[in-house]
This record gives sequence, structure tokens and C-alpha cells, in this order.
Amino acid sequence: MNDDKLIGLIARTLYGQNAIYDAQTGDGIPWDELLGYQECWQRDAEGLLTGLRAARYAIVELPEPECTNGRETFGDYSLRVDGGQIVTDFGLGTEFRSVLSVETCRSFAAALLAAAEYAEKETK
Repeated sequence: MNDDKLIGLIARTLYGQNAIYDAQTGDGIPWDELLGYQECWQRDAEGLLTGLRAARYAIVELPEPECTNGRETFGDYSLRVDGGQIVTDFGLGTEFRSVLSVETCRSFAAALLAAAEYAEKETK
């Protein structure tokens, strides 16, 4: 998810789709049509995003699951959910099959994101 899309999502979440209402008609006015307010809301959203990143939080757009052979799979790594656990063979065959807990997957995903962030900074 690019920053502009994420900032718009944060602003809409913070202030609602129709953040201001016409006093006479009661009709909602979309936030992105209110030029003076839009810049303020975008600054707030940018500040929130900057603060989260400074505190080492990563925000990623999660892939939608695909249904393969009656099972939900994720991404190109043959990840599937089975009985509350994550099963994978990383597309390499059953000899590489692993069963991982939810906690292990979250920890591994966080470690991968941290490593990617570090590698990206190293190449600049």
C-alpha cells in the first residue's frame, strides 16, 4: 500500500467519510471536497503514520486468501490454514512441510519486515 493511499485511509478512519455536515440540509460533505480541512486531516494522518513508523510499527496490506483445492492459501509460498495452525511447504514439497502456530507466524513475519526495512536502508 503506498503512502498516499494509506494516508487517505487513515484520514477517512479518523474523521469519517462525511466528516462535516451541511447545517441546513444535514447532508454529509465528503472530506476530500473540503479543501481547507483536507490539508489539516492529511497532516494529522501523516503525523500518525510517521509516529507509528518511528515507534517501529510496520503497516502492510495483507493479501486476500485464495481457495486452492478447497483450502485457503496465501501468497506464493503455499501457506494454508488448517485447524488454527499455519501449514507450509514453501512450494518445495512435503519434505519441507512445517506446521507453525499463529504466534510463531506473527513473530516470523515481524522479523522478516524488520530485516526488509534494515536491508532497504542499507542499500540507500
